[in-house]
Amino acid sequence: MNVRFSYKALKNFTDKTGLGLTELGNISIGHIGILMWCGLKSGAQHNKEKFDYTIDDCENWLDDDMSLMSQVMDALTQDMAKLGEAKAPKKKKVVS
Repeated sequence: MNVRFSYKALKNFTDKTGLGLTELGNISIGHIGILMWCGLKSGAQHNKEKFDYTIDDCENWLDDDMSLMSQVMDALTQDMAKLGEAKAPKKKKVVS
């Protein structure tokens, strides 16, 4: 499965948790499963893949393999860095 922290994934996460984007660096362990679910769902949608997992499924995977926690956080860090590197679209010159 592909984890992708796009706009939709981050919006979904903030809607589900009530946290703001500025609080992403200070999330609690209880938010990791939700974050993972949002990233996996976004990745599946982007790849046009079926996604019928729950947050509880993600928490079970984390319970079985705690290294997934650092993988989720690394993916978030990488995708947030990409957002920071994105260039603003060029403004079109309006001729009057």
